[in-house]
Order: sequence, then C-alpha cells, then structure tokens
Amino acid sequence: MQPKIDLMRLSWYWISIIILGFSLQYCANPIAPTGGPRDETPPQLDSTVSTSNYQTNFQKQDIQLTFDEWIVLKDVFNQVVISPPLENQPEIFIRKKTVYFEFADEEVLKDEVTYTINFGEAIEDLTEGNPADNLRFVFSTGDFIDSLSIQGIITDAKTGEPLEGVLFNMYDEIQDTVVRTKRPFYFAKTDKDGRFRVDNVKSDTFKLFALKDANLNYLFDVSSEAIGFLDTTIILPRDISQNLQLKLFTEEPVLNLISAQANTYGVIRLAFSKEVPKMNFRSNLPDVSFVEEYKNDSLLLWYSFDNPGNWQLFVEYDTLINDTISIDSLSQSSFLQANSLKWVSARSSSRASSLIPGKALQYELNHPLTTISEDLINLTADTTRQSITPTVSIDTSNNRILYINYPWREGMTYQLEILPGALTDIYGLSLTDTLSQVFLGAAQKDFGTLNLQLTDINPDTAYVVDLFSGGTTLVERMVVSGESEYSRVFQNLSPGKYEVHVTIDLNQNGRWDTGNYDLKRQPEPYLIKEVEQLRANWEIEANISLNEFN
Repeated sequence: MQPKIDLMRLSWYWISIIILGFSLQYCANPIAPTGGPRDETPPQLDSTVSTSNYQTNFQKQDIQLTFDEWIVLKDVFNQVVISPPLENQPEIFIRKKTVYFEFADEEVLKDEVTYTINFGEAIEDLTEGNPADNLRFVFSTGDFIDSLSIQGIITDAKTGEPLEGVLFNMYDEIQDTVVRTKRPFYFAKTDKDGRFRVDNVKSDTFKLFALKDANLNYLFDVSSEAIGFLDTTIILPRDISQNLQLKLFTEEPVLNLISAQANTYGVIRLAFSKEVPKMNFRSNLPDVSFVEEYKNDSLLLWYSFDNPGNWQLFVEYDTLINDTISIDSLSQSSFLQANSLKWVSARSSSRASSLIPGKALQYELNHPLTTISEDLINLTADTTRQSITPTVSIDTSNNRILYINYPWREGMTYQLEILPGALTDIYGLSLTDTLSQVFLGAAQKDFGTLNLQLTDINPDTAYVVDLFSGGTTLVERMVVSGESEYSRVFQNLSPGKYEVHVTIDLNQNGRWDTGNYDLKRQPEPYLIKEVEQLRANWEIEANISLNEFN
C-alpha cells in the first residue's frame, strides 16, 4: 500500500525554506571574515553609482556615496565637518555599502557658495577598520567651485603645545561682534598636530578666529571658552599664508566675590572668581586692622577685636566696585577660652631629619603671629650641645609661617627646642607646647647646581623668569629688566627635572597675563625651556637665548 502524501503540508514546507533563504541572504548582518592576509586597503568610492562630486549650480538633494566593500560609520558628530556650517543637523547613515547624507527639510543653502563635506575618518571598512582616505564631497550653488585654500596651526599660548579639536573660523563679515552672533562662513578643526586646512575658499576679506567650542554652537558665547585671534583681517588671495599661527588662551574672568564665611570669630573666608590681587579692607568700626592671607582665588582675613554687635566689612578690590559683608556679633572671650596657638604640621621627634644647605626650616601655625621671644628658642649643634643663634622670622606674605635659618654644616647634628611662650598670635594667645626636633646637615653631594644664563635680552623689555621643579613647583621667581644678559647660580637643588619659564612682562606687573578679545590684547609671550636632568653631585649649564620669542 502506497503512503499518502499531504501536498498542502509539503507546499508550506518548501515555502518556509525559500523564505528562510531570502532572510539569510538579505537580512543577516555582514560578518568580517577571519584568517588570511590583513586587508590594508581603505574602502574605495564607486563614482559610477555615487552622487557626482564637484557639482556646480547644486540644488539641494540627498547625497549617496557607494563603496566597493561593506563599511561602518564611527564618531560622525566629531569627524564629519561641513563648511560653511549648516543651520540644521543633517542625517548621515549607511545602508549596505552606501553612505547617505540627507539635508534637513528646512535647510536653505547659501547662494553662490562652495560647500565642503569632509568625512574625516568617519567611514571605515568593516573587516579591518581602514578609514576612507581624504574623503571630501564638494559642491557649489553658483557657477564655479572656489579654489583658494588656507592653513596653519593653533597652539596653547603658554605651553606652545599644538591643540587638537579646536575650531578655526573664518568670517566674511569683519565687525568684532560677529564671533558672538553668527556662525563662521568657513571653518575647520585642528588635527592631533594642531594643524588646520580650509579648501575651496572664495576671494574675500576675512576675520580669523580660533575657538574651543564648549557648547558646540560655533559661537564665542561662553566666557570660559578658549579663544585665539589674528590682530588684523586677511584678504584672499593677496594674504594667503601657509604659516598662520593662532595662540589659544582663556580670558581672565571678571573679579567677583563668590562667597564669604564669617561664622567663626577672628577670621573671614572670602572666595573670588579668579586669583586675588592686593585689596583694601575697612569696616564701619573705628581703628580696626586686618591681617591678610592670600592664596590663589581665596583670601583669609584675620581680625582681633571684641565685637560690639553686628558690623560691616567693606571690600575694595576695584575703584568702581565694592562689596559689603555683614558680620554677626561673635564673642571674643568665648573664642579665647576654647582656642590656643598650635602647630599645624610640626611634631616633636628625636629622629634626625635632613637639613638642606641654605634652606630655612619652615613651620606653620594655626593663627597669624605677631611677636617672637627668641630667648625661648634654643638651637644647639653637635653632641656637645653647643648653643648657636639662628635667624628667626615671620613670613611677610603669610604671618602663620615661621622661618628658622642658619648656615647648616654638612654632617652636623642640630637640636631645636621651641619652648612655651616663644610665639604669640594676633589674639594674644601664646604657644603652650614644647617643640623638640633633631636634624642632620645633609651632604652637599646629595644635591646639584644649576648655572642659568639668559642671552639676547632686550634691555628695554621687562621679563619674569621662573624656575620650576617638576613642572609645577615654583623654586624661585626673578624679574629681569634693563639688562642685555643675565646669569644666576642655583645651588643645593634636589635632583630632578627643572624648567625655566620666561614671560615678556608687557605691563610690568610681575606675572604672565592672558589676552582679551574686546581689548584686542594678545596674551603676553611665554617661553618654556626644559633643563637637562639634574643629578646628585652634578653641575649643569642652562643657556637660553631669548631670541626664541621672535
């Protein structure tokens, strides 16, 4: 007996197989093959099926770029640069081997303008991640493609290091406000070497501006955004330069009082928007004086008087701006009963610590000092406990710092005792604890010597010369003016890396000043020179020509 065949079930079986086959062929994700030699060829554009490049009289249309292999899109937002920038975000996506670029419906292209879409490294092949090489799509809404180009570099105004990802903006309107109100006509982003290039530029007069765009809107509308600018406009093609250089800086913020804390008797803590300059202080009370302690963007204001009720502090840090701070009445007697003069960092120890030749011992206390009773400070040398007389002083810029200095001798043992009553603070509180420490004069061979020589100095220019250790620790600051050469010997330096920083001090205020766009002021020229590695028991030379500023 022959078996019966269910023709309907068999038909559905083969239909399912066919559908599955189509699904595998057309819907599966492509997978990179494994094995074999590495593919190092970037994806190639197939111009026969892609939208024609370098079109003139371009009408807004979708752009399709088809490649000879499977591709992926990466970091489109940062990699794809459109110049001039569009008002609306386009859609960029892939299907199979084709990249689609679709303008927003509301986008209106400018008349008689050459546009460039630079894809950077956004398009890579699927197998090995090779980026498409120098892929640019160029079109003009006019009768011809503009052909001028401009290039250069953007560096940090202080370090001189090239900066990546900075906008180089070109404006065909040259009023100063344009950088805050309008997007650039052309722009480019710097590469990892700080270099930029803008191609297909028209003949015109341009304002040039560099911007580290914090909010990604192409406008200088955030005061903390880093900027750079040329002092003059350029005219293309007459002023085409292959060596444009813009120095990026952040403008100094306006000085503002951010916060004031006065809930503890005897000290007012003030925080400002930037580094605090020397200020004037007064109150509505007669014969009140303050001890000031400046530290970067903060200030401690110490006072010592019995509050006769609430009072006011007047902060005068600008001829036009004053701040008034209301201070609640706080009890001086309660403060004196609960507090004492104490060491902040010093501890008694019988274990010998090293003394660096030529460097004073430094101690920090919790309150500003007013008087020193040197008869209560004992310094002895060697095992015989021979009494010697050190130089004892209070830091003039921070009255909480005590210095004790002596020409320490190599290998000599010293013992220091600071007895109760030796120090008195602004509140009349005296030291109650005894400090006892032992020191050993360090060996000269453990340190090095740096001979600094500055040449090609302009005697009509003022310079600030800073010696840094480890790039951040200021060893010493020197002001050089009215000299054609300058030399200085630094002895007993700890082994390590040192740098010499030189500022051309244009306003002669003793420090480096940043630039200001509205005032058309560039940052002061700044030079950093690394010094040969200093080793123990070495003497090195550092000869620096200031011609490098030119």
